Amino acid sequence: MNYRAGLLTILFAAIGLLPGCTGCPPTQKPGTNLNPPNMNWFIQDQTSGQTIYGQGATFSTNLNVGISDTLIIGVAAQSPDGVTEIKVSGGGHYVCIQTSTGSYAVIGSGSLNVPSQDVHPSPPQAAYFLATTVQMPCGGFKTGSPGNITVGSDPRAGQSNLTFNASATNASGQTVNGTLQLGL
Repeated sequence: MNYRAGLLTILFAAIGLLPGCTGCPPTQKPGTNLNPPNMNWFIQDQTSGQTIYGQGATFSTNLNVGISDTLIIGVAAQSPDGVTEIKVSGGGHYVCIQTSTGSYAVIGSGSLNVPSQDVHPSPPQAAYFLATTVQMPCGGFKTGSPGNITVGSDPRAGQSNLTFNASATNASGQTVNGTLQLGL
């Protein structure tokens, strides 16, 4: 090897451009992304087919749901370094209302609790989607009076809503926290 070729070999090895070089530094260090992952929300009413895509970590919207509809709530995280952890938890309040000829009555209300999920993709994934299911409970109420049963709100019983909190962490240790507010 001549002097010039030897110098080029040392230079390329030092900056990690020499193929097959053992012990050479990588050309792109993992975990160097100083930005937290991107986060987006997905809401789908499986019964009606209505779908909403929420851009950004914090998103608020309303959704008209039926009394026994099944909702899919999802959160997606993306990072060039790879997503190493994604969490989602949530719950809320429901009010079941029966309407009949200009009047209404609250026939049920309560809490909706959704089990928390915490996933650690291994190896880290550039994009990861985590979903949970919510079943609206008003379909279980039967009354002898005529009228429609709906999911809604009442000044005494409160507003039907769901709140979900999520977080995603990338291989650089950067974390994004997000919240979905869903009025029903």
